[in-house]
This record gives sequence, C-alpha cells and structure tokens, in this order.
Amino acid sequence: MVVKFEVTDIPGKGFGMLATEGIQRGETVLEESVILNARVVGGKDDFHNTSFLNRQVSLLSVQDRKEFLSLNDLEPDGPAEMKNERIYVNNTFFDGFYLKSSRMNHSCKPNVMLSSDDTVHAEIVALRDILEGEEIMVSYLRTSALETKNERSEKIKNWKFVCNCELCCLEGEDQVRNDQKREEARNNLKSIDTFFDEVWRDQTMLPEIVRPLIMGFFTKAEETQKILSSDLQGESSAALVSTYLKMAELVAFSESEKFKILLSDNRTQKDFMDLARKEAALMGKMFLSNCNTTERELKELHEEFG
Repeated sequence: MVVKFEVTDIPGKGFGMLATEGIQRGETVLEESVILNARVVGGKDDFHNTSFLNRQVSLLSVQDRKEFLSLNDLEPDGPAEMKNERIYVNNTFFDGFYLKSSRMNHSCKPNVMLSSDDTVHAEIVALRDILEGEEIMVSYLRTSALETKNERSEKIKNWKFVCNCELCCLEGEDQVRNDQKREEARNNLKSIDTFFDEVWRDQTMLPEIVRPLIMGFFTKAEETQKILSSDLQGESSAALVSTYLKMAELVAFSESEKFKILLSDNRTQKDFMDLARKEAALMGKMFLSNCNTTERELKELHEEFG
C-alpha cells in the first residue's frame, strides 16, 4: 500500500495527519493492528485494567513505547504512575490503541472512517475525496448515533477540547435545522428497530395489524434515506448503510407469505441490499460484514414467515 499521509505539526492542534497525495473516496488510507488493549471483557466501554495496561506498555518495542509516551497527556503534571493510563484513555479508539491512527484529529464530519471487523485489525478508509495537503480527520464519536451539537459537545469534553469543525460551527437556523434532521433520522431508525424486535418477539401478531405498520415504517425509512442523502449528506455514511439494510428487511416482510403487502416503492429487497453493499464497499470490511449479517437474517425471515 502506498503511504499517502504524513504525521506533522498542525497549528493550534499539535500533531495531526496530512494527505501527501490526493486520496479517492473508498481508498484505504491505512491498515494497522491494535498494540494495546486493556479493556475488560464484559465491562463498560470505558472500563480497563490499569495494571494489565502497564504490563502491555512495558512489552512494547523501544520505538513504539517512545512514540506512545509522546502522545497527548491531558494532565502532564499528574501522577507519574498514571501516565500510561492517561495517554491510553485519551488516544484509544473503540477497539483498542492503534499507534499511527492515534495521531488523527477529530471532526464531527470526518473525511475518513476507522473501523474494525475483528477488534484487532483496523482500516482507515476515505469517506470522500481528500486533497493533497488536507488534514485527515476521523470522528472520535460514532457518527451513526446522529447526535446533536450539544450531545456531541458534552462527549468531546472528555478529550478537553472544543470542536470547531464544519458542523459545530453552524449557527442559528442552520444549527437548529441540522439538529432537528439528526433527531428525526435517529428516531426513525430507532422506531424501525423497535418494530423489528416486536415482530420477531411476538410472532402471533396478526397480519392485519402488522401490514399497515410495515407500510408506515417503510415510509419513515424513505424519509430517513432522503434526510441522510440530502440534508445530512456526508455526515453519516454508516447511518445510510443501516437505513438501506432496514429497507431491505421491511421489503422482505412485505414479500413474506404471512404479511404480503404492496409498498409504495416497487424495488426488491435485493435492490436495497445492493445499495447497502455499494455504500459499504466504500467504507470498509466491517460494513460489508454488517451486510452479510443482514443477508443471513433475511434468509431466516423468509424461513420463518414464508
């Protein structure tokens, strides 16, 4: 893989990652493996074993340990025995600590996505075309959560900086509208998931009750797809993939023998799976795995409901 970035000083931010060549949407910028992971299995997302972490740090190569210790420490004058923990917490992504990826700065509207299909190996993929000399930015938050400005700001406080990205600089009606569209899309997706849970949990639900619900939630999914593709374009590709997958499942329900009903859109579940896969292919292996999982679930759906 041709390296198209460099780690360099970014005015006002410390170190960051800059593109040294143009990078195309869907191109893999970097692949690397976790070198530290002190998260306790079964614990909360932010719960980790400090003594285990210290042992892992001590086993790093001299160069890797030097680079790890050079990363941002939010309390450089704090207790020396807690330094590893402070650096780890401040620079770790969801599945562990990646040495090179830790140099990327945050944007709520990132131009790359970091994802892992196995919690060990990560890939950083360009979400849009990146120009030579442009900073490569990742989101420290899950963009699929579609959080509002205030919600994001509260979480960003954990890293002790104020985000000044394109989204966080929205003001007045623009900010209100962006927040409203995010909440609308998020609530629609959540309500569709609740519907799926109910149908699978209570398979005695009468078709005459379920059919209008399928139609109503498909309309919500259509509205969500339009919001993500227009009002929130480029803000959450992950949510767009999720929406297409939900549309495929709603169509599958509508095509089943038990709930058969015509929807406003005559596309098939395969059409929506193809849309999901097309988008996922530009984002990374994890998102393609999500598509494979949905394919298996659709097969089970047809086996269960005809």
